Amino acid sequence: MIEIWHPCAGYETHYEVSNHGNVRSIERLVSHAKGGLKKSPSKVLRQGKSKSGYMLVSFSIDGIKSNQSVHRLVARAFLENQSNKPQVNHKNGVKTDNRLENLEWVTVSENGIHAYRTLGISAWNKGKTLPKFSDERKAQISEKMKNWHKTKKSTSNISALEQA
Repeated sequence: MIEIWHPCAGYETHYEVSNHGNVRSIERLVSHAKGGLKKSPSKVLRQGKSKSGYMLVSFSIDGIKSNQSVHRLVARAFLENQSNKPQVNHKNGVKTDNRLENLEWVTVSENGIHAYRTLGISAWNKGKTLPKFSDERKAQISEKMKNWHKTKKSTSNISALEQA
């Protein structure tokens, strides 16, 4: 696939992002430390990994630095977001795969469901993979949970009656 470059939203005069997930600076004139201007050539930026496993690049404009998530740069540049969905999902679950075809805008709920279905990850287990259970074991756990909820509900009703 041919690599296509689009300006980075909010940084249009300084940086571009590609459909392959690469980010580069745009050739421009910059202030020299000793005065005057010097030509700054275009170059692909080195990416680092955040603590949560997402790829980041560091932008610097007029001495002000900011880190940007590569997957969000790609999504803003290439994907329409008419529903104003707040999160970008990696379809294959690989946080470092920032190719356009692997990204989509999602709601918080859609992202959580995808993480659970694709990776076995949920918010309550703080990103740890869930154990794999057989269908029979899942049915047993589900039945125990139903009974637990019934017991808990009836117990709380008794407590409420005793206090009245």
